Amino acid sequence: MGLGLASYAVDKTTGVVTAQSSLALETIGQMYDTAIEDERPLQAEQVYPPLNRLTLNRIREGPDAIEYRVTVESMATSPPTTEGLHLTINKTTLETTPYTPLAPMVAARAAWSRERHGAWPTTETFEV
Repeated sequence: MGLGLASYAVDKTTGVVTAQSSLALETIGQMYDTAIEDERPLQAEQVYPPLNRLTLNRIREGPDAIEYRVTVESMATSPPTTEGLHLTINKTTLETTPYTPLAPMVAARAAWSRERHGAWPTTETFEV
């Protein structure tokens, strides 16, 4: 019962929201409490507040691929750190070169913007 459903936990101290596994809620609660008590990292993905701000700037566009300069600003560090990435997206498959953990989100956001506005974005900023 409840397996396969999305589960989220809100840390009442920090307000951080994390996506949990699809285990039973009691199991998730026990695992969460144990991790907090033992001061271990949670086995979950933080969904709020966002950890990164991504800015896409189109470099060039061809019939099969589009290239972006992606600026990743980490909002999880103080002061925030910034790194750059040159990313090529296949327009048909949305596969990216090079592959990075954030690359699928960049490709999905660019494709979503294309569907919404009728063209691949020239520039776009979003948070994840």
